Amino acid sequence: MSAKDKHKAIILLSNIEAHAILETGECSGIPVPKAELEEYGIKFPLVIEVEGFDKHECLKNLKNKIQELKDV
Repeated sequence: MSAKDKHKAIILLSNIEAHAILETGECSGIPVPKAELEEYGIKFPLVIEVEGFDKHECLKNLKNKIQELKDV
């Protein structure tokens, strides 16, 4: 394998929680039930794949995907 080979990054999310926000700005500590998340099509584990035509492009695309997830 070389850096010039096609690469794929895999992001595995095994848990996501959604909480009500309190007046203080803090999370309530009581997550939305998993069954309710599944009603919205959010199932676990969630696999996100990011590819690039080489290692550099893959890692650049991975960084962009992570930033995109953070900005939501």
